[in-house]
Amino acid sequence: MESTQETVEEYTESDGTKVVKRTIIKRTKPVGAGNQTTRTIMTTSGPNAHSTLDVADPRSMSKVETDFLNKHNEYRSKHGVAPLKLSRELCNYAQEWATKIAAQNKMQHRPDNKYGENIFWKSGTNVTLTGDEPVTKWYSEIKDYNKSWYGNEPPRNTGTGHFTQVVWKGSERVGVGIGVNGSQYYVVANYDPPGNYISHYANNVLKPK
Repeated sequence: MESTQETVEEYTESDGTKVVKRTIIKRTKPVGAGNQTTRTIMTTSGPNAHSTLDVADPRSMSKVETDFLNKHNEYRSKHGVAPLKLSRELCNYAQEWATKIAAQNKMQHRPDNKYGENIFWKSGTNVTLTGDEPVTKWYSEIKDYNKSWYGNEPPRNTGTGHFTQVVWKGSERVGVGIGVNGSQYYVVANYDPPGNYISHYANNVLKPK
């Protein structure tokens, strides 16, 4: 017989660091034995800390979400950076904006956005959209990213901001939303922590292997 109890505690330390502590207690009672308890604690801390409960269960992800995430991580692996995790919080956030710009039929970034953001638009008769398509388009800007910029600070306005956000080492979570207006698709991706910070490219946009 087994029972599980789970609690989540969030608090801020004296230095301003946010801590999210998830505790899972499992109690099992084998035949002829007393109660045996296993206790697991997961803690995430830092200025951009978030609960592990926010990470989407792969079983709940749509094919578009799965392909979208996998394509990100395929490209990120080429640059030797950690894979992203799909965030339900960020998916809801991205969906809100995707729905709005689709209704307005207008490509526009969210103003005063606290997250990184990439946007993709597609239109056509009997058009379909796959999850990896926007990511492939964004990453294709690598052709315009001069090899001498890796390990350095690139010039401003290079037209490669979608690419650099996809592979930005410091980003950990991503969310995706899709707005539809007739035969037009508007795809919004949000990243946390955001990328494309001036003077941080050298350590976050790494040369592909």
